[in-house]
Amino acid sequence: MSTIATRALLALLFAASAVGCAAETEDTDATETEDELRAKDAASLTTSDVSVLFPAPTGSSAGHLTASTVGRGGAFLPESVVDALPSRLDFSTAGLTSGRLYYAGANLVGLRLDPCSGRLGTDVVPACLAEVRLVFQPSGTGGMVDGAVHAFYRLTRTEVLSLLDTIVRARKASGGRAPSSLGVHPVAAREGMQGAFARVVTARVKELAGAQNLVKVTFFGRGAGRPKKWTFGQFDVDRGLPTAATITTVGSTTQLLDGSTVTPASSHADNFMKLPAFDDSRRDAALRVENPRFHTPNTMGCVECHETPSELVLLPPGNRFQFTSPISTAVVGTGGDAENLHFFSYMGRTASVSQRTGNESAQVVERFRTILRGR
Repeated sequence: MSTIATRALLALLFAASAVGCAAETEDTDATETEDELRAKDAASLTTSDVSVLFPAPTGSSAGHLTASTVGRGGAFLPESVVDALPSRLDFSTAGLTSGRLYYAGANLVGLRLDPCSGRLGTDVVPACLAEVRLVFQPSGTGGMVDGAVHAFYRLTRTEVLSLLDTIVRARKASGGRAPSSLGVHPVAAREGMQGAFARVVTARVKELAGAQNLVKVTFFGRGAGRPKKWTFGQFDVDRGLPTAATITTVGSTTQLLDGSTVTPASSHADNFMKLPAFDDSRRDAALRVENPRFHTPNTMGCVECHETPSELVLLPPGNRFQFTSPISTAVVGTGGDAENLHFFSYMGRTASVSQRTGNESAQVVERFRTILRGR
């Protein structure tokens, strides 16, 4: 759907003015339109405006985009990238499909914005790189499979702001209010994927993200049997061509969690999984890993990061390394399940949002508020 078509859809659904269109080649704001968020809107931004979790698909549902949906310059996940991924995320011998057919049906379950990705703190500087992250998850027999693919698309600041504009305006037009915890977006949950909110947001996503600006893909999936076993990995993508990327502090392009054994383990001093159980230093290290003022996703191993929810499930409040923000960091959580490694997707049909995701989302809201106050 073109930008003009998205504007027409917004006007038809909400009887409002067209959404501001982003210039694709500039990193500065275009001419102001009445639809752009401004300084007066900054205080009303919440984590659900920058991290949108869509309802899980059901047998009778329709409207979800998939990894094979054609977006900007081609499919969200082009075949060259799909061919580099594991044939299945659940690594089950019972699956009827694999490879391209398997991923073609992987549903878009979430999206996350960031005007300054991969940086500590909340400062917004000219060197910041903006992105939208799309989360894809195939359906299984008992809900969503135990794994996910996260795809990262490079945007200009103007483009990421235009997507934020679209999300917030669609939320307000549908009468949406800020939820108490970051989880399934309340408007999308109420209206479904055929509702006005989801249709407008996904139409804009298709305009902004696709094979043309895909720069990175990460994945994790669970192996069959016991003990519990997961595989994590990542690729850099340049003009549609994937290259396996080394995981920082791990020295390998993949990382395996087999029971409680991590191979290879992160060499970072904050790898709490190497420290004695029930030791204060272990808890403090896990809190630093969970805190985006201390770590970005590029400074710690995948497994160690995804293990923080189970490590900190009984955490008492008030620790000096615990992330704090003027923005609510409340999340629906991961259910206290040591076998739930989902950060922003589904465990079966239950929404799973980690505290790290809540912390990062609050950090992103602070960044957008800074930008809007100067817009």
